[in-house]
Amino acid sequence: MSLYGRKLSRRSDTICIGILGKVIEKLHTLAMSLFEKYGGISTIQSLVRDFYQDVLASPTLSPFFSNINMQALMGHQVDLFCFIMSGPCSFNLERLRTAHMGLKISEELFAEVATVLQSTLEDHQVEPDDVQQIMETVASTADLIVRR
Repeated sequence: MSLYGRKLSRRSDTICIGILGKVIEKLHTLAMSLFEKYGGISTIQSLVRDFYQDVLASPTLSPFFSNINMQALMGHQVDLFCFIMSGPCSFNLERLRTAHMGLKISEELFAEVATVLQSTLEDHQVEPDDVQQIMETVASTADLIVRR
């Protein structure tokens, strides 16, 4: 076998193939969506369920959900997170604006929800870099949700 025109020994072949395998594995991991990396829709459903359990436990946040069909809301949230995590779901972000219209959500309330979400992601063993990526995406939706 040769590498860039150089003849390699069997030992070199084995080393090169081993290194190449690790590079391909790393590239696959980088190319893999967060949706695939963390187990797909069942993981997202579990994450959303746990997230809302914590949101509803908050005396500050729970009043916003008193007259809400939680099953329907969690279904929308699963779609949103599937979309955010590059899964096969589609989600029109404009839905966030219409869903939160009239709720008078402050930056402080948005931050509290974000804190609950970050904690939920960490509890679900989402890697720190992936948590950061998800949280940056969520932060980018603030203008659709927060009323200034």
